[in-house]
Amino acid sequence: MKRSGFTLIELLIVLSLLGALLGALAQVLASSRVAQEEASRRAALSDALSLFASILSRELYLTGYRVGEGAISIDLSQERLRGAYLCEPEMEAYCFRTGRHEFAYWREGGRVLWSACDGSPGCALPQGEPVLGGEGGVEVVHYRVAYLSGGTWTRANLTSLPQGGIESLAVYVLARVPSRREGLFRPGQEVGWPSGLGLSTLGLDGAALSGRWVWGERLILVQTPNLRR
Repeated sequence: MKRSGFTLIELLIVLSLLGALLGALAQVLASSRVAQEEASRRAALSDALSLFASILSRELYLTGYRVGEGAISIDLSQERLRGAYLCEPEMEAYCFRTGRHEFAYWREGGRVLWSACDGSPGCALPQGEPVLGGEGGVEVVHYRVAYLSGGTWTRANLTSLPQGGIESLAVYVLARVPSRREGLFRPGQEVGWPSGLGLSTLGLDGAALSGRWVWGERLILVQTPNLRR
């Protein structure tokens, strides 16, 4: 008599093979999902850095326009960069209203904050608002400021324009967002540094960073024609 169907052993073998295939497929799908999440986080971090660079560049370029006292100052305790410029009627897209406009950027609690006021030199700045960090899990790890004067990049406290004025300003930002993958990142590798400026100038050593993070960095270079003498 001819046997029909499967024996118990054959059935167990088929189920084992099927289980192994399903396990491998689940692992591939999970790995793909993690990769997609990381790519999404990296894109979001890049967008946040680009938006910050655009906002900051606009104000730094205008810094010093038709103002004397208090055109710029730098306080390294919080990397607080403070500047001022005159907002004329055709420039209202860049400031609150016509007249003197003062602003400041500084790092606090893993975020870069921004504040602005108008009026007399040294006007009281209101509480800062975050322009980078906090939203979407973004954490600002480093925010450093330097200026180019007389052909030399310098990172130092500044209360007034140095002799010869300022040719350019540089702001370096390193930020991160949580990741489900362990990663290694070496600061400075994604930046095109101008001659004479590097991580060491900004007081950073460039040591490799590790952990479950997606990293992003940006060097914002802005010429400052209104700060030259």
